[in-house]
Amino acid sequence: MTTLHQSISSQIGGFGLMVVGAENLSPALDGEGLSFSINIQPVHADGSRGPAPRRMIANVTHDINDTYRVEVFYYEDDAKVLHLTLSNVYSGDLEAVMFGLENGTLHGNPGPGWI
Repeated sequence: MTTLHQSISSQIGGFGLMVVGAENLSPALDGEGLSFSINIQPVHADGSRGPAPRRMIANVTHDINDTYRVEVFYYEDDAKVLHLTLSNVYSGDLEAVMFGLENGTLHGNPGPGWI
């Protein structure tokens, strides 16, 4: 029997996980999703890229609408810093979210029409 975190990993796809340098895949703490480390080069508000990739954590959780919530964050000085939150993400869009994180087109908290 396939678990939820295995299904989410499969829906993101191997290439989607590879482009963000996904590591340490595990069930989300609440058991309702997938958590993993990623390495992406952040994009600043002015559109410029950071000088080096930043290690972040991605949580992809299943919600009551049968869609997913994607939360990407990192810690700085022991404080959790939210990089991105997306709600109502369909399974077929999970790979596109990973590509958007990597290529810099998806950062901050985008509005409607992010794909």
